[in-house]
Amino acid sequence: MANIEVKKQQVVEVAEMSADAWGTHDVSQNDLIIPQILVMQGLSVAVSDGKAVMGEFRCSLTNKLLGKAESSSFEIIPFMSQEVFTIMRQEMPSGNFVYHRTDAIIKNPMQKGYNDNLPWEDTEEIDGRKTSIKRIRRYNFFCLLPSEIEDGSAMPYFISFKSTSVKEGKKLFNLMYIRNASAKLPPCAYKIKIDATKTKNDKGTFYVPTVEQADKTKQEHVTLAYEWFKRMSNTEVKLDEVEKDATEFNGQF
Repeated sequence: MANIEVKKQQVVEVAEMSADAWGTHDVSQNDLIIPQILVMQGLSVAVSDGKAVMGEFRCSLTNKLLGKAESSSFEIIPFMSQEVFTIMRQEMPSGNFVYHRTDAIIKNPMQKGYNDNLPWEDTEEIDGRKTSIKRIRRYNFFCLLPSEIEDGSAMPYFISFKSTSVKEGKKLFNLMYIRNASAKLPPCAYKIKIDATKTKNDKGTFYVPTVEQADKTKQEHVTLAYEWFKRMSNTEVKLDEVEKDATEFNGQF
């Protein structure tokens, strides 16, 4: 009986232990990796492994379920964006296109490295060989989840729109930087509902993310988003870019 009471007491002590008891650890901005919000496709690794279902939205780092297409949409608070080209190179003799690098898009014709007008299909010299490439224009939006702010666990994510979903990316860009700006509101003034629609083409069935303006963002959530905006604007952050598999660039979305 005494042993049981001691064990119960130990459990209570562990349960009530403050996080401060574990001490602190030096963490720099370079340690921060921003996870991607992914919509699961038929060839997604998590789906193939039986850890997700097609049409679900999941965190790229933890596989946390965030929502599900056409039945369980979810909201984000977008506070920052970037436009990039995902460069895919053709491998021979297979002819498949694989991930090569990510280039920032420079829109100002007067700025060095201007590339906004470069063609989708092109050639580059890679490893001493003339190689066919594809430039996939992509909108990345950095965001917080209102539900995670409420429970105190909020960290930023990013969600991408490219190829057949690039129209939705442009829509979100306009909501943030044109409509909100015209009303003298910050980019994150309104929450955005994320969902997806099922689409078919000659490559198969896949899901395309969609966006829709939702309710106004709480002021305290705007304040937190601004803190992350400042933090991420002053340094280069690492993205958990899940784009090494060429299948998602061969007509899926």
